[in-house]
Amino acid sequence: MPRNTFSKFQKQIWDELPERKHLAGQEKVYDIISVVIQEWPVEEYSAAIASDDQLGKMRATRRLMRAVKRHMAVLYGSEQDFGSLWIVFLNIVVSIIIRYIWDWWKNNKTHQKQLLAWRRRWVSQNEAGE
Repeated sequence: MPRNTFSKFQKQIWDELPERKHLAGQEKVYDIISVVIQEWPVEEYSAAIASDDQLGKMRATRRLMRAVKRHMAVLYGSEQDFGSLWIVFLNIVVSIIIRYIWDWWKNNKTHQKQLLAWRRRWVSQNEAGE
């Protein structure tokens, strides 16, 4: 998929976020979106939809949020470096981003394919670089 498609998606989410997004900045928010897409639990979310399993969806979302925190710590420093306000803000922004992507993804087969294509592109780039 063309890079500009993903860039447009990031911008679309950025535009939807509340004004507090400026506390983190566009670069960090775009990084969060990228990590959410890379770590998106396709199988778990698909199973949760198929069986209307809200608990399964919640578990997958908690794991996704932990993965995002891990990535952000690698990119920007440990939780201690962030400070408590940043952690609270990070939780809020990540939750909103996940909810937005969930709504975008769950009822649209084209969006599901798009997300998988983005993930495949990153995996193939990483494998080619090894």
